[in-house]
Amino acid sequence: GFQEALEHYGVLTIGDGLCSQIPSLLISLATGILVTKASKEADFSNILVSQLFGIPKVLYIVGATIALLGILTPLNTVLFVAMGLVFVVVGKQVEKNIGIESIEEEVNTAESEAEDNDLEDGLSFSNMATDDKGYAREIVYGGKDSSGNGDWTSIPTAAIRANGIDYVHYFNMRNWTGWITNYSGIYKSADNGLTWAKCKDITFSSYSFFGQVGYFKKDGYVYMIGTQTGRDSNAKLARFHETDIENKTVYEYWNASTNQWIKGNENEATVLIEDKVGELSFIYNETHKKWIIAYFNADRYNITMRTAEDITGPWSEPYELANGREYAQLYGSYIHPLSVTGDNLYFTMSMWMPYNVFLMKAELADMGEF
Repeated sequence: GFQEALEHYGVLTIGDGLCSQIPSLLISLATGILVTKASKEADFSNILVSQLFGIPKVLYIVGATIALLGILTPLNTVLFVAMGLVFVVVGKQVEKNIGIESIEEEVNTAESEAEDNDLEDGLSFSNMATDDKGYAREIVYGGKDSSGNGDWTSIPTAAIRANGIDYVHYFNMRNWTGWITNYSGIYKSADNGLTWAKCKDITFSSYSFFGQVGYFKKDGYVYMIGTQTGRDSNAKLARFHETDIENKTVYEYWNASTNQWIKGNENEATVLIEDKVGELSFIYNETHKKWIIAYFNADRYNITMRTAEDITGPWSEPYELANGREYAQLYGSYIHPLSVTGDNLYFTMSMWMPYNVFLMKAELADMGEF
């Protein structure tokens, strides 16, 4: 009958479409693999796996598409829905691993020193804080409680030398699932990193917009741009005199609504950069007379740069420094201090697969356009 003919027509039409499109897909994939192989100096198997199966959003889309084919077409519903669910589950696991495994090796927050002033051939470390066995020594305590209900680990977010003392800002993690923290705080060292102590009077709540920060010194102030812990919040701005870094009651927070700095109340801080800002750092480049901020943006899946003539803004539109299509599972962007002058922006960037940190360089063009 007509219904049976329609069903056969639908199956044959879809089958014909798949038969014609699958070879094209394979040719495109093979071409992409050849281009990737030619442009990467890394282990090819890791690159291939990370590009095809390392991006959660892609796995979600593939899974949903396959499941819909099983539901909306005469194709085998059970088989296609099951295949779709497998992709969704794998995507969920990859997303979880990115949050956990990308930083689980940082449980022992270590300190290193670099006196390398020529970054064209890479970055060399001259010293490392080590224990009596020669291993990297923990400087910011983490409880190693992986239950998800206690003190799991401490992760540094920024460092600054203020008033002759070294300071490290960090957050204390409770549970990587959902990026739930206990608090954020500061450690300090008055002997060039040999010993470290917790600044007990400096604490930011787990909901603070300064749970993760970047620091930069200029004109007697330490400027602090912060976000909530994670990679999904806007950025806000604070400052304090260099000598007041341990006195949180005199921190000043920028309020764009009143166009003034408000002392002692971080709730008065307004949004500085309205974007998803993750793992930020910022500097003032003397050559171009611009503030420069770099951060990971999850929606664009890239390392974003913005600039401003005044730290209070307005900040430029986003400019892409690196993207996840070329550097799969990238995150983190920490600007090297040598970038404060000249036309080169040096920054470190992490990649989850392979789990490592890379020194990157961007050549700054006419900054008047940014």
